[in-house]
Amino acid sequence: MKSLLFLVAVALSCSLASAQLQPGEHYLNITGRPEGIRRFYVYVPKSYPSAPANSVPVVFAWHGYTEGCLYFHYTNWTDQAEKEGFIAVYPCGTGTIPSFNAGTCCGGNKNDDVEFARLMVIRVQQLLPKVNANRIFTCGLSNGGMMSELLACRLPHIFRAAMSVAGAMAYSPGGNQGLQNCDNSYAAALNSTRGHVSVLKIHAVADVIVPYSGSGSWPDTVVDHKRWAQRIKCTGNGVETWKDKDFRNNIYQQCPGGPVELVTWYSGGFHWWPGAFHKNGTGPLPDFSATVYGWYFFKKTFT
Repeated sequence: MKSLLFLVAVALSCSLASAQLQPGEHYLNITGRPEGIRRFYVYVPKSYPSAPANSVPVVFAWHGYTEGCLYFHYTNWTDQAEKEGFIAVYPCGTGTIPSFNAGTCCGGNKNDDVEFARLMVIRVQQLLPKVNANRIFTCGLSNGGMMSELLACRLPHIFRAAMSVAGAMAYSPGGNQGLQNCDNSYAAALNSTRGHVSVLKIHAVADVIVPYSGSGSWPDTVVDHKRWAQRIKCTGNGVETWKDKDFRNNIYQQCPGGPVELVTWYSGGFHWWPGAFHKNGTGPLPDFSATVYGWYFFKKTFT
């Protein structure tokens, strides 16, 4: 009997080992969802097999409304993942015009994309057991940035830090009630979690798609930034620690989960990812790279 159990254990171990993802690009599915099969794309760096156990970070990168998971490579997260040795995950939106349900955005999407995020994390951890559960991060552009802020509200026990580029707090029903709903969800989640998240926002003053000054559904960017500092229980005031010809920051540094920072793009009018190529081929945006800056912001939370 013991021999049989040993053989079963060995077979199971070999099966799990063979199921682990190897370095390179992979398309994966989540089945059993009410909206149908959900897809996501994973990049595993070449350094993964030699990495120590429980050491590899993961960055989830959510595309904007109308885009797609593969198209979002223009943000250079795959190159950064290969250089720095982390796993990059690109969730795929749904619909004829791809989108995520971040609350009040976008496209009438009613899917439970928070649950989709949770299931993706589980799947990645199963297939890549060297993942460090304390180094799972989320970022996104526009609708994807809204998803990242929503995940920071709803799943702070999973996502250690969130980055929102040209996004906003879109928690239903929006406006002040949406901010309050995030407060409530965040506080409830912290009752059984490891601690606070860290949040980075990057936004252009002249953004006409998701206005810097807010709209009926989305709060003013500065208000959103300050609310995150309050929610995370930062102390002291936000301060400017750097600026250049295009960007300046405001950062709360005395926070229990890591900094809460706003980078304002005050010389540009783009609703885009700084440092990437504009999708219509008009050329590179300013030298500031949101990808590089975001990665080093995430690294500040390493313990």
